[in-house]
Amino acid sequence: MELLSVTKETFDKVTAAAVADKHYCIAPTHYWENKQGEIAGFFSAGVIPVCHFWMRRDSRPKDSLAAIRACEKFGQEHIPFIRETGVGIIACSVESPFYPVLHKHLKYKELVTDTSLFLTNFKSK
Repeated sequence: MELLSVTKETFDKVTAAAVADKHYCIAPTHYWENKQGEIAGFFSAGVIPVCHFWMRRDSRPKDSLAAIRACEKFGQEHIPFIRETGVGIIACSVESPFYPVLHKHLKYKELVTDTSLFLTNFKSK
Protein backbone atom coordinates (compact mmCIF):
# COMPACT_ATOMS: atom_id res chain seq x y z
CA MET A 1 0.00 0.00 0.00
CA GLU A 2 1.26 3.46 -0.87
CA LEU A 3 0.72 6.35 1.52
CA LEU A 4 0.06 9.59 -0.32
CA SER A 5 0.59 13.05 1.16
CA VAL A 6 -2.48 15.22 1.55
CA THR A 7 -2.02 18.43 -0.41
CA LYS A 8 -4.16 21.54 -0.81
CA GLU A 9 -5.57 19.91 -3.93
CA THR A 10 -6.51 16.61 -2.21
CA PHE A 11 -7.54 17.88 1.24
CA ASP A 12 -11.21 18.45 0.33
CA LYS A 13 -11.44 15.09 -1.46
CA VAL A 14 -10.01 13.20 1.51
CA THR A 15 -12.30 15.03 3.93
CA ALA A 16 -15.36 14.43 1.76
CA ALA A 17 -14.57 10.71 1.45
CA ALA A 18 -14.31 10.32 5.23
CA VAL A 19 -17.49 12.30 5.91
CA ALA A 20 -19.39 10.33 3.24
CA ASP A 21 -18.40 7.16 5.12
CA LYS A 22 -19.77 8.67 8.38
CA HIS A 23 -16.35 9.35 9.89
CA TYR A 24 -14.86 12.55 11.28
CA CYS A 25 -11.82 14.04 9.57
CA ILE A 26 -9.22 15.80 11.70
CA ALA A 27 -6.22 17.32 9.92
CA PRO A 28 -5.42 14.49 7.50
CA THR A 29 -1.75 14.39 6.49
CA HIS A 30 -1.69 11.14 4.49
CA TYR A 31 -4.20 8.95 2.68
CA TRP A 32 -4.37 5.79 0.60
CA GLU A 33 -6.48 4.51 -2.24
CA ASN A 34 -8.09 1.14 -2.94
CA LYS A 35 -7.48 -0.87 -6.12
CA GLN A 36 -10.21 1.12 -7.89
CA GLY A 37 -8.35 4.39 -7.20
CA GLU A 38 -10.88 5.59 -4.62
CA ILE A 39 -9.76 7.25 -1.40
CA ALA A 40 -9.99 4.46 1.17
CA GLY A 41 -8.58 6.00 4.34
CA PHE A 42 -6.50 8.71 5.97
CA PHE A 43 -4.42 9.35 9.02
CA SER A 44 -3.19 12.46 10.75
CA ALA A 45 0.48 12.26 11.66
CA GLY A 46 0.63 14.35 14.79
CA VAL A 47 -0.42 17.68 13.34
CA ILE A 48 -2.84 18.69 16.09
CA PRO A 49 -1.55 18.42 19.65
CA VAL A 50 -3.78 16.30 21.86
CA CYS A 51 -3.48 17.02 25.56
CA HIS A 52 -3.94 14.18 28.01
CA PHE A 53 -4.46 15.06 31.66
CA TRP A 54 -4.53 13.17 34.88
CA MET A 55 -5.75 14.89 37.99
CA ARG A 56 -6.65 13.28 41.28
CA ARG A 57 -10.37 12.68 41.60
CA ASP A 58 -10.34 14.46 44.96
CA SER A 59 -8.85 17.65 43.44
CA ARG A 60 -10.81 20.80 44.10
CA PRO A 61 -12.65 21.93 40.94
CA LYS A 62 -11.11 25.40 41.22
CA ASP A 63 -7.58 23.91 41.30
CA SER A 64 -8.36 21.60 38.39
CA LEU A 65 -9.66 24.46 36.24
CA ALA A 66 -6.54 26.45 37.07
CA ALA A 67 -4.35 23.50 36.01
CA ILE A 68 -6.17 23.16 32.68
CA ARG A 69 -5.86 26.90 32.03
CA ALA A 70 -2.13 26.76 32.83
CA CYS A 71 -1.69 23.92 30.33
CA GLU A 72 -3.64 25.86 27.69
CA LYS A 73 -1.39 28.88 28.26
CA PHE A 74 1.70 26.68 27.96
CA GLY A 75 0.42 25.29 24.64
CA GLN A 76 -0.34 28.74 23.27
CA GLU A 77 3.16 29.94 24.16
CA HIS A 78 5.27 26.88 23.28
CA ILE A 79 3.52 24.62 20.75
CA PRO A 80 3.78 26.05 17.22
CA PHE A 81 0.55 24.54 15.86
CA ILE A 82 -1.51 25.89 18.76
CA ARG A 83 0.24 29.24 18.59
CA GLU A 84 -0.43 29.56 14.84
CA THR A 85 -3.98 28.16 14.67
CA GLY A 86 -5.39 28.40 18.17
CA VAL A 87 -6.49 24.75 17.88
CA GLY A 88 -5.84 21.98 20.36
CA ILE A 89 -7.67 18.89 21.58
CA ILE A 90 -8.21 17.45 25.04
CA ALA A 91 -8.90 13.72 25.30
CA CYS A 92 -11.27 12.94 28.16
CA SER A 93 -13.02 9.77 29.28
CA VAL A 94 -16.79 9.98 29.61
CA GLU A 95 -16.31 8.55 33.11
CA SER A 96 -14.08 11.44 34.19
CA PRO A 97 -15.54 14.03 36.53
CA PHE A 98 -14.12 16.61 34.10
CA TYR A 99 -16.14 15.36 31.13
CA PRO A 100 -19.14 17.68 31.72
CA VAL A 101 -16.85 20.52 32.79
CA LEU A 102 -14.99 20.68 29.47
CA HIS A 103 -18.10 21.74 27.56
CA LYS A 104 -20.08 23.61 30.19
CA HIS A 105 -17.35 25.63 31.89
CA LEU A 106 -14.37 25.56 29.54
CA LYS A 107 -16.34 25.89 26.27
CA TYR A 108 -14.71 22.93 24.52
CA LYS A 109 -16.80 21.41 21.73
CA GLU A 110 -17.10 17.61 21.76
CA LEU A 111 -15.55 16.52 18.50
CA VAL A 112 -15.62 12.73 18.56
CA THR A 113 -17.79 10.35 20.58
CA ASP A 114 -17.48 6.62 21.17
CA THR A 115 -13.80 6.51 20.20
CA SER A 116 -11.09 5.03 22.38
CA LEU A 117 -7.38 5.81 22.28
CA PHE A 118 -5.05 2.83 21.96
CA LEU A 119 -1.35 2.64 22.81
CA THR A 120 1.40 0.41 21.47
CA ASN A 121 5.08 0.20 22.24
CA PHE A 122 6.98 -0.25 19.00
CA LYS A 123 10.14 -1.21 20.88
CA SER A 124 8.50 -4.29 22.40
CA LYS A 125 6.95 -5.62 19.17
